[in-house]
Amino acid sequence: MTPTIEFDAAFGIHQFSLCLFNKELNDTKVDEENNIIDDLYVTIQDIKLDDISVIESINNISQYTNNQGDSVQTYGHLGFPTEFKIWLQVPGYMFKRNISLFNDRELMEYLQND
Repeated sequence: MTPTIEFDAAFGIHQFSLCLFNKELNDTKVDEENNIIDDLYVTIQDIKLDDISVIESINNISQYTNNQGDSVQTYGHLGFPTEFKIWLQVPGYMFKRNISLFNDRELMEYLQND
């Protein structure tokens, strides 16, 4: 089963946060060479605004850190028990346009400060 979260959002910019509250250090199993062989994680399969997918921009519109507090790229896979923040703009067509106009740093500053 793949859970889907759907909701109506007002016009503007919104920050959403996800966190793996039940993730423990012993959930990550590694072999003798320190390769991960089993883990507890969440995969975000898609993010849509007004039926417009923005999943290909997930690293540009989100902020995520590892256990040491270092910023990491998620590519939609959440495996650390740290807060994953994502910024979205409604309506979706404006958000898609803004993603294409800004570079990553400018977009994050725009979304975080608006």
